[in-house]
Amino acid sequence: MSNQERHLPQDDHSGATVAQTSGIMHEDFIRTGTPDRGEQEFQREGRTFWQDAWAQLKRNKLAVVGMIGLVIIILFALIGPLLNDHDFAEQDVQRRNLPAKIAVLD
Repeated sequence: MSNQERHLPQDDHSGATVAQTSGIMHEDFIRTGTPDRGEQEFQREGRTFWQDAWAQLKRNKLAVVGMIGLVIIILFALIGPLLNDHDFAEQDVQRRNLPAKIAVLD
């Protein structure tokens, strides 16, 4: 076959496919079939966005340390007011000009 016979013209609307005009036959292709069970066992399920984010966070040691620090700060912010016996809005007007001191050391 010459190159002219293999090439389809741009305006050809005869319905001929490239495989028919280029000399490629269906017998030239080998069907590979479906993968056997051994190959399918190695395939794993996809992860969701949050599962992927958690896996990446666990791999990054500095991010884990930062997350632990943030959790500690948040816990102090939530538990701190419960441990304090003074109200934040309470003022002792008579003692406001006294210097700061630690009550245990007096």
